[in-house]
Amino acid sequence: MDNRIYKPPQGGPLSFAEVFRMIQAGEEIPGLQKLDIKPSNQQPTVSQMLRKLKPWEKTIATALENFHSVLHVSSTV
Repeated sequence: MDNRIYKPPQGGPLSFAEVFRMIQAGEEIPGLQKLDIKPSNQQPTVSQMLRKLKPWEKTIATALENFHSVLHVSSTV
């Protein structure tokens, strides 16, 4: 049996207030699987993709491209 499947608590679902109180008290929430997540302690990999430009960076890049194309056209005329 897959133990990742949600198992509803016996006695009906808990209210938000009950879950909140249990979390504050450090109690386990019935029906939830406790995951054992640990850091890998490995170096992060280098990104292979270029970062998308922010909207204001797109505006600046477009303006610079237009400016350079105008300079190129005017220097050849």
